[in-house]
Amino acid sequence: MNMVGILARNEASTITGVAEAADKGLHLTFPSCRNVVMLADSGSVDGTVQCFATTRLQAEKVMVCSNGAGSGKGTNVLAISGRALQLGARQVVILGGNLRTPDPEWVRLLASAVAGGKPAIALATHARDRYDASIANHLVRPLIAATFGAHLAQPIGGEVAMNYAFLQEMSSWEAPDSARLYGIDAWLTANALRQGLKVTEVPLGGTVHRLAPVKTLPRCQQVVDALFYVMTWLDKPHPVSRTAAAYREVVSQTAARRSPPQLPPALCDRLTGYVTRHREDLCALFPSIRSLQHAPWGVRIPVEAWPDLLADAVEGLAAGEFLRSRDHLAVLLACRTATFWYEIESLDAQRIDSLLAHQARDTATTVRRRKITFGELFQSSWSTGLWKGL
Repeated sequence: MNMVGILARNEASTITGVAEAADKGLHLTFPSCRNVVMLADSGSVDGTVQCFATTRLQAEKVMVCSNGAGSGKGTNVLAISGRALQLGARQVVILGGNLRTPDPEWVRLLASAVAGGKPAIALATHARDRYDASIANHLVRPLIAATFGAHLAQPIGGEVAMNYAFLQEMSSWEAPDSARLYGIDAWLTANALRQGLKVTEVPLGGTVHRLAPVKTLPRCQQVVDALFYVMTWLDKPHPVSRTAAAYREVVSQTAARRSPPQLPPALCDRLTGYVTRHREDLCALFPSIRSLQHAPWGVRIPVEAWPDLLADAVEGLAAGEFLRSRDHLAVLLACRTATFWYEIESLDAQRIDSLLAHQARDTATTVRRRKITFGELFQSSWSTGLWKGL
């Protein structure tokens, strides 16, 4: 049996197209097998579930719904993986319910990347707008390289596939509360690397998600929480042993806004207020920040300074400062993102790709020089921590 799981919350405008593409992809890839298309919905109120229920498919349809309270993307991913394991699925491909132009061929590409009996996960890569994917580009990518020894172009945020053996391994991993929210992708990738499992990146072309307003700051905090949680299971950062291709496109050569986006003035005020209020503590935990200049969004963090700040965060985590490192780093990421938007204004896509690759490699080198070792496990309990009232 093979399965495609679809993640949804208020995706009524796109869910039918995604379900039909999933169904067609399964039929073309596994024409003689039992196939299942599963909807995992967390509290939709726009008719998403009803749209899926009335969509005609060749495959069997399964639905798992939660009421949305305390749930998120991770809740849906865990529901799909749990049902796939229960049904004995050889492969499960997970797609976002917000895809505008889903391609049935993706099912074949992703499923084939995890074929076989050894645990394997496949991560989709998309060429995105130069101003998108800040959390993946500036946080997870360099930290994955620095602590798990893997150069992955897009370690979080896209479509994914897992085989049955991987699902079995995954079922034994402890999940913090943040892994039930937007921390799920970082938790999956980091655990797979921690266990030495096969991780493959599958290029799927340009980004095709329906854009929607996102709460970038809370999302970043959830991702950092989940990633830090898995990092504390290491004894020390792993040396780089997995290398990416010499050039992997993560920035679209064609799709780009004409000018950098602007952080809303209210957000700039909040970031500046946070940096001012916690200045002493930021300097104590992130000593590399002392030489950086003030900016309208708090602090200007150029590319050459970011690896040292990430290494400071890893060092703080190793010293037992989980919450302080997490919350301060999430704010600093917003500052790095705003700085990056202006750094790349005159660069073409290939030079931006090169900058991001070097940023990850420099972070790995900087962390390795620190000779960091991790001590005790941190039992994460999701909260807004220092961000309360920000």
